[in-house]
Amino acid sequence: MKKVIISNPVLDTILVNCLRNYKKETIGLLTGSSSDSRWDIENAFFIKRGGYSSIDLEDYKRGFSKLSKLIDDLDLNIIGDFHCHTDSFPGISKECYVTPSSQDLEDMIKNPEWIYFILAIKEQKKKSSRKRSSSGGFYSSIGQRFYCNFEAFSINLERKRKYDTVKIIIN
Repeated sequence: MKKVIISNPVLDTILVNCLRNYKKETIGLLTGSSSDSRWDIENAFFIKRGGYSSIDLEDYKRGFSKLSKLIDDLDLNIIGDFHCHTDSFPGISKECYVTPSSQDLEDMIKNPEWIYFILAIKEQKKKSSRKRSSSGGFYSSIGQRFYCNFEAFSINLERKRKYDTVKIIIN
């Protein structure tokens, strides 16, 4: 199983910005390096810090294009993307499980070598320390207000638009 390595500071940056924009979808790109066995995430860059109340595809494409050019100018390697699903969006179950949406799968097909992080956020008073999920991600309560599930996915083109879960290693 391929794995993804992410540092606590990069993970915290993603979590803080997604929580700060709770109820809006926060989207960004991941940079670092990759091999046949793993992705190493070094940075997270946000396409739009204010988040999206609902996805405006043209606005997203413009933001993606500008950010991609900036990352290229910095001579960094894009290896994936991330976004959040909040309980104001469809697809978040009561248990806060997360799976790629049909739009997520379409995006994954465009860049099959990338890693895709999805953070599910629910507003609830469920207390839990960080624990590993059976799929390789993790879940935890964040403060007194939020419960999060963080999962990583890669596309499996051999299985016709199916995805594989990827084990997340936090260092």
